[in-house]
Amino acid sequence: MSITNLTAAVATKKLSTMSAQMSALSVEDRMKSPEQVFMYYKQMEKMNPESSMFREVKWQYQEMAKGGDGGPLGYHPHDYKEECGEEGPSCRDYNYPNYPDSFFQEVCALMNWRW
Repeated sequence: MSITNLTAAVATKKLSTMSAQMSALSVEDRMKSPEQVFMYYKQMEKMNPESSMFREVKWQYQEMAKGGDGGPLGYHPHDYKEECGEEGPSCRDYNYPNYPDSFFQEVCALMNWRW
């Protein structure tokens, strides 16, 4: 069994035991590890796999897995104090500061998204 398949199998097993705990947590608290992010987005995918929000998240993670910034947010969050362009900070700068490419690569692998 490959490392990716083994990791996916372990994360899937965790999904069933952690889903009740996750529903009580905020989004910020959920997104701590690649496995937790995987479980959150798997739930989103189950609910509406064709939603524009899910497709955008997929694109952003694929982009960040390749070292990109996930694109601009399209607005200026009130709590973001850094200099940024007209369209606001990037997804990565605002939501995932200091996260390595490997974090996004692992999430993409677990979700079976190519990057």
